[in-house]
Order: sequence, then C-alpha cells, then structure tokens
Amino acid sequence: MPRTSPFIALTLLLGLACADDDAGKKINQTCLANTDCASDVCHHGACAAANPLNNGQPCSSSAECRSFNCYGGTCRPGNRALGQACLYHDECFTNLCNNGVCVLSAGPDLGHKDSGPDAGGPDLKPPDAAAPDRGEPDQAAPDQAAPDQAAPDQAIPDQAAPDQLIPDQIVPDMLQPDTKPPNNYTQWSSVSTFPASFQVTSIWASGKVVMVGGGKNWLTGGLYRTDDGGKKWTQVITASNVTSVSMQGLDGAAVDNQGRIYRTYDGGVKWTQLHDCWQLNHHGAVAYLDKTIVAVGWGKLCRIDPAGKIFDTAYQAGAISISLKTVALTKVGGKAEGIFMGWRVVNPNGQQHYVYRSSDGGVTWKDDSKAFSVANLYMPEEALLFPSGRVLAVGRKGYLHEYDPKLKIWFHNKVAGPNERLYDLAFEQPAVGKARVIATGTKTFLSTDDAYSFTKLTNLPQSKDLHWTALSGTGRAYLGYPYLTGGLYESSW
Repeated sequence: MPRTSPFIALTLLLGLACADDDAGKKINQTCLANTDCASDVCHHGACAAANPLNNGQPCSSSAECRSFNCYGGTCRPGNRALGQACLYHDECFTNLCNNGVCVLSAGPDLGHKDSGPDAGGPDLKPPDAAAPDRGEPDQAAPDQAAPDQAAPDQAIPDQAAPDQLIPDQIVPDMLQPDTKPPNNYTQWSSVSTFPASFQVTSIWASGKVVMVGGGKNWLTGGLYRTDDGGKKWTQVITASNVTSVSMQGLDGAAVDNQGRIYRTYDGGVKWTQLHDCWQLNHHGAVAYLDKTIVAVGWGKLCRIDPAGKIFDTAYQAGAISISLKTVALTKVGGKAEGIFMGWRVVNPNGQQHYVYRSSDGGVTWKDDSKAFSVANLYMPEEALLFPSGRVLAVGRKGYLHEYDPKLKIWFHNKVAGPNERLYDLAFEQPAVGKARVIATGTKTFLSTDDAYSFTKLTNLPQSKDLHWTALSGTGRAYLGYPYLTGGLYESSW
C-alpha cells in the first residue's frame, strides 16, 4: 500500500484546521467578533444563537436565549440594567432595547431586534465588541411545577414592576446610606456590646437601627433595639423570645414564640401587646402592611385589620395542626398581596408543604400548594415577596424556591449541600449594581446577582447553624446563633 509523504499529511492537517476555523465557534464559546462564530452573532462575549429561544423554552446556556438568561434549564426574562448593551427587548428588565442599550421608555427604534413570539433570527448583526458582562450562570434543570397549575387569580399583570428587590419593609427614614463600596461580608466579628449568652431567634435591620429577638433560653427573653449601629442596646419587649419583626416606616409588628402579637408606631421604641394568637411554643412569623397585621404560627393565622378587629383562622390537616413558618405582605402592581408557607410531617420519612396566596392583602387566602410543587420534597421556612410579584423562599431541604411572575412558574434550585438546611433570607439593594442576598442555616450563602447564583461564605464566626440574618441596606450584615451560648455577629468594612 503506498505511503503518504509527511509533507502531504501536514498539508491535509492544516487544511482541516483551516476548515474548522472557517466553520466558526459554537454557541456559548467565547468570541470577540461576529466573524468568530458559526452563527455570525457574537453577543456579550459569547457566540449566540442566530435563532434564539423565547422565554419559557428549555435551554442549556444563556447564549441560546433571546433574553440571554438561561436559569434552571429555562430561558428566563432578562435583567440587564438601564444603559447596558442589548440585542433584544427580552434582555432588559424594562423589556425595552433601543439603539443597542436597555432604556426606560420607548423612543426612536434604532436597531433593536423583534422580541415577538414568532420572531426569527437577527436581521441586523450586533456590533463587534469585546465582552464586558455575561448572562447569568447556567444552572441544572430544576424540579418545577407545570405552568398550567398556577392559580388563575394569582397571575401577575404584565405591567408589574420588574425584579427590583425593594420590598415595602425597607424603612427609608431609618436608612443612613454609607458612601463606601458594597461590603462582600468576608470579615465577621462578635457584637461585643450585645447582651451575653443571648440565643438569637430573629434579626431586623435598617441603617443603624437593629432589633434582635431571643433570650437566655426558649421561654425568657424579648426584643433588644439599637439606633446607633450597636453601640448601645435597650430591651424594648420583655416576654418570650421574639421570633419575627416587620416594619413599614415607623409602624410595625412583632410576634413572640408564644403567639403574642405586638405593635409599634415609633420605629420600635415602644410596643403594645394586642393579641394572643396560638398560645403554644412555636417559631412563628409576622407581616405588616398599611396598618394590617398578619401573624402565622402553630396551626393558626391571625389577622388584625386597620380598625383593630381580630380574625383567627385555624389551619389543620385533619386533626394535625400545620406548622406555619413564614408570611409576607407587599404591594404588587399597586395591589396588596400576600403569601404564607408551612409544612407538617406526614410520617417518619416524609413531609407535606403548604403554600397560600392572597390577592387582597391577607383578607382571604387560596391554597397554591400544588402550583408550588407536587413533589412534597420541601419544608419552607422563610419567604420574601417583592413588588414585582417575585417570591424567594428557603427551607429545610436546602433549596432556594423562586416564583417568577412573568412565567408564573415556581423554580426549585438546590443551594445547600446534602443534609444542609436553610432557615432565613435577607437582602440589600446597593445604590449601584444588583441586590445582595444572604441565605443562612446550617451553612451561609451569599448572592451578589439578585439571588440567581450563590457562593458559600467560609470566614464565619461559627462553622454552622447561624440561623438568622439581616442586611441593613447600608452595607452591614448580621448573623445570629440560636443555641448554647448564643451570639450576634456583624460584618462591616
């Protein structure tokens, strides 16, 4: 058999390499120019699809999506800020791309792409540019509820505000913004001025005002408050451990582990007891909005309307009370809405979750448990409801649960490791950039991208079980230890 000369073999090899170069890079490979890509589309530093997928379609990388945001195995609405580069409307949190940048309101249309459901690939090439920012990190496909299971009356209007992490419980008149860069929470220290051996059961913070619930043990304690960032602390509730505080301006409410509900009108300096709700040791929660109080605990929801009238509702599964864990109220599209969540053990190896939604500020509630998930794998502990209609929640199985109001779907993404639990969530919105979110439990995790991805914090004062957290909105973070000798810890600059 004739042999091929080395010169011919080298020529063939170089020819194949050139052919590969001519074919261009594949989707999601890095690029500097359109000509680098087989699709002839280089966008945000990656080769993007010539015919991108619409929101709600399955994906494996952000470069496949029109929104350039693949999360949880699904193309999600984009979250690029004003002034950031875009190719399609779907990339921008305002859903408006003009002249290649995200804008707040419609103006002369100077080259953005059609984002309609039947739109084809780009009819104009994006400008060649080195890649600054990339889409959100791609995640493994989650266990998600079917879209058609969402309750019809829970649909969020299309004109609802985008994912701005600014719940109503932020207290503007208490915030004293710092001019320092955002704190990445790498350094922590014990708050030495805080009472010793205090087992923390709740933390609320806004600027230099911080309120911490707990006690020396489960039955004796109350609520401590500081208005100077922790230099001096005053006990403002003397009773059982306060397990939840919710504020709106100077008005707010608190609840302790015996189900006693308290109200304040002066930013938490003075409190008045209003009602005994469940009268049993339980770590309950409270929400306050427009002078309405909703508290949840062991098998019961208690609502106090603005006139002071009290409404108690039992929540049981047969003869077994449901352990209601978290409640939130906020304005969504100008309308007061709410959510509460809980769970119960159904046998030694299983549990069942419960999720209820309100579209009238907590007056009536509808069971939304099947829309949350049919798997019954989750034990929700804490939830945040945002003005966009977005919900974030965490639970004992270590998942971050997210409700997307545009897609009307719940996503369940594993954040913690095997046998790791999550108990609490806190956030802050810097003056520039995306929101920071802390999820804490047996381990503590930080997100700097609106809770789309998390990294584990390692330089912590306790190796585990920092169950409660709060972010001040001015760069300070707090973690609380609920066991043994207790402890309150702070991260600042």
